[in-house]
Amino acid sequence: MIGTALPSMALPRSRSLTDALIAPADSRVSRSELGEIRRRLEDGLLESAGSLGIHQRVRIDAYRLRFHASEPSGPDVFAWGPRTARRPIALEGVRGWLANKRLTPIQAVAEAVERLTRAADERRGAGGSLGTWLAGLRLGAKSTVQAEAVTLATQLIGAIDWPRLTHPFVGDDRSISFASVPQIVLRGRIEVRSPIALGSLQDGYPSGSAVFAVMTGRPTSTARHELGLAGLTVALDPKLGPAIRVIGWWPQCGRALVLPVDGQLLETTVSAILATLRSPTTASTGPRRPSGRWATGVRNATARTTTGEVPIAS
Repeated sequence: MIGTALPSMALPRSRSLTDALIAPADSRVSRSELGEIRRRLEDGLLESAGSLGIHQRVRIDAYRLRFHASEPSGPDVFAWGPRTARRPIALEGVRGWLANKRLTPIQAVAEAVERLTRAADERRGAGGSLGTWLAGLRLGAKSTVQAEAVTLATQLIGAIDWPRLTHPFVGDDRSISFASVPQIVLRGRIEVRSPIALGSLQDGYPSGSAVFAVMTGRPTSTARHELGLAGLTVALDPKLGPAIRVIGWWPQCGRALVLPVDGQLLETTVSAILATLRSPTTASTGPRRPSGRWATGVRNATARTTTGEVPIAS
């Protein structure tokens, strides 16, 4: 199963996805190998930074990797809307459901919207926050947003046999930057991170991490790079144990892909990151800014789900 697609003729059931998520660690990147990958990445980022403006900040995420390969006209301006807001709301809803499994997905999402809105009110309406944007919506617009979030929350709740996981982290996006190149940030999208016990301590860590990512549409030519980015950000985070595997799931087409986080995956991911940075479109575009009727001035589409940026000393 590892390194291949799960059966594509039927929607993968929660048992299959959970088996893949909690399977014993069968491969790891050695400390020396990870050090070489890290050095290659940092050297490439330093080289690419020379073409950036003094105050330009670039975030490499799954969107940017897909954009580099398929949208040469440039990335869309970001704005809060039903599609962009559904993920952070859905993840907050899943966290609420895990705390109280008597809730239905509809109830869990409704409570998530209330929490986000209340938190924004307590912070006196922090400019551009998701909660502030939600508070300003009319009933019909808010219902549309909640419907999108309920769909994603229902998919995620049903994708995994949750009782079999030990202390899972929901919405555990990782952001990594190097002290030598602070203007370039790598962002891994992670719906669920599940600790995996290791047979023996590795570099002082009793457990590693398996990563689960819910993808949109169907797998494309950049799928492995997008999933590899999530694995790379976990592997480079000094607070976490070794990254073991990353699982991508496309609920719309019933496909899943399980990849071991090994040297090959990390090397090809680094190559994709550097190729994206060297693209003329990346050098000419800065962070996505809000625009259009949903806009509120926010610059980070998943600000409510990120765990924070982890700077890595050179």
